[in-house]
Amino acid sequence: MLILLLSLIIRWYNWQHTHIINPDGTLYIDQAKMIYQGYTAETTLADLRFLSSYPFAIAASYPLLRDWEAAARGISLLFGTLTLIPLFLLARRFLRPETALGLILLLALMPTFVINSVEVVRDPMAWFFGAWGLFLMVHQARTKCWWAVLLAGACFVLAIWARVEMALFFGVSFLYLAMIEEEARFKKCLIFCLPLFAFAGVNLGMSMASHTPDLNALRLNEIKAKPGGPFVGYRLVRKGLSDLAQDQAVGPLRFFLETARGHVLLVAFGEVLSTFLKSVHYPFALLFIAAYTPLRREIRRNRRLFYLTFLSVAALGVLYAHLLDLWISEARFFALALLPASVILGLGLERCLSFLSFRFQLQNGTALFLVAVAAMALALPNDLKEREADKRIFKDIGALIASRADPDSLTPVGASEPVQRWITFYANPHYNGPTSIKGSHFRIEALVGSSYKNLLQNLRAQHIPYLLWEEKRWPDCGYDLEKSMNRRDLRMLGQWEHRDTGRMILFEVRP
Repeated sequence: MLILLLSLIIRWYNWQHTHIINPDGTLYIDQAKMIYQGYTAETTLADLRFLSSYPFAIAASYPLLRDWEAAARGISLLFGTLTLIPLFLLARRFLRPETALGLILLLALMPTFVINSVEVVRDPMAWFFGAWGLFLMVHQARTKCWWAVLLAGACFVLAIWARVEMALFFGVSFLYLAMIEEEARFKKCLIFCLPLFAFAGVNLGMSMASHTPDLNALRLNEIKAKPGGPFVGYRLVRKGLSDLAQDQAVGPLRFFLETARGHVLLVAFGEVLSTFLKSVHYPFALLFIAAYTPLRREIRRNRRLFYLTFLSVAALGVLYAHLLDLWISEARFFALALLPASVILGLGLERCLSFLSFRFQLQNGTALFLVAVAAMALALPNDLKEREADKRIFKDIGALIASRADPDSLTPVGASEPVQRWITFYANPHYNGPTSIKGSHFRIEALVGSSYKNLLQNLRAQHIPYLLWEEKRWPDCGYDLEKSMNRRDLRMLGQWEHRDTGRMILFEVRP
C-alpha cells in the first residue's frame, strides 16, 4: 500500500509539472468528445484510423472532472498506478515476498512508467490489462483453473484494443497453451480464444451497422501489412544512404555513408538495445546481468518462467522489426518487453539482496531498505523534473485565442505540425462537438500557396480566423509574409519565440 501511495505521489507530481499535452493526446480527446456528445459516426475523423478503448474511458471520466485534459491524464494515472498490482501478484509466483516488494518499488520509480502514466497515451491501459493477463496465465498453469484461462484471454483482448501490439501477448500465450501445457490443450486453447471471437463479432457487427462507429479495434489490415514493412524499410534506408554518399565529395563523410549502408541491421540493433536500457533506467538494467545465473538455472525446470522469458525476447524482436519498418523508437514502446521481463529483473534483485545479506551479515529487511534508498536516489532525480516547460508558450497562444473566440463555436488555426494540434486544442477548451480540423489542409504547407493572395484565399475558403507565422517552419513559397502582408487583411495579436520554431507571430485573419 505504501508503494502504491508513493507511486501515486510521484505520478501526481509529474502531472502537475508536465506543461503541455502530447500531440497525439489531442486526437484521443477529440474522439472522446465526439463519443460523449453522441457523434458516433464521426469518431474516427480525428486523424486516426481506429477507435481504441482509451477515448471511451476518457468520455466516461469527463463528468467527474469536467476538464478533458484532466480526464485523459486521470485515466492514464489510474491505470498506470494500478498496473503495479498484477505485476506484484505475478512476481510473488516466482520471488520471495521482500524481493517482490523491492521489484514493485523499482517499477514504481522507473521513469518510463512514471512519465507515461500521466501522458495522454493508450499505453497505461494496455499495461494494466496485459499485466493481468500475464498473471492469470501463470496462475492457471499452477492451479489448473479454467476461469483463469478465460479471463487471461479477455485481458489480452482488452489490452489489444488499447494497443494492437499487445496481440503478441495473445499469440505467444496461445502457443504456450497449445504446445507446452501438459493437459487439455485443445480445450484450454478454445476457452482462451472465446473472448477474441466475441470481441471480433461485436466489432464486425458495429462496422456493419449504419449508426455506430467502425472500431477497427483489431486493425487487421495493418497487422497483415506489417510483416513486409521491415524489408521495405531496410531497402529504403540502404538506398537513401547510397544516394547520399553519391552526392558527397570524396572524403570522410562519403566513406562513412558507404560503410553505414552495409551496417543498417547493426545500427538498428544498437538503437533497440540503447532504448531498452533507457526504458529500464540505466542503473536498474544492471539487474538483468545479475539475473543471468538464476535465470539460466530456473528456466530449465520452470515452464512458466520460460513462457515469460520467451515473450520478452519475442517483444524485443517485434520492436526491432518495428524500428526497421519506421525508424521510430521510444522508451514507452519497450513496456511490451518490460512487463514479462519484470520477473527476470526480480531474479537479479533477489540475487543482489542475497549477496548483501550474506556479505555484510544483514537481515533481509535491512538489505531491502538499503536497496530501496539506492533506487530512490537513482530514479527520483529523473522522475521529479519539469517536463516540456519550454512548450508552454503554445498553450499560452491557444489560451489567447480562446479568450477572444466564442466558446460554443469551433475555432480553426493555421500552423505547422505539431504546433497546429496544440494551439487548436487549447483554443477550443469548451467545444465538445466534432473537431475534424486537424487535417493536412489546416497546416501551413497547404495554406501558403504561391503568393500572398493565394494565402488569403485559402485561409478564407477554409474559414480559418487565426494564422501562426513561424520563422523556421514557414515554407519557401516565393514571398515574404512580413513584407507582403497588409494590415487590412492580417492583424498581429502577439509575438513569441521558441528554439524549434524561431520567432512566431499570431495573426487574426480579417474578413
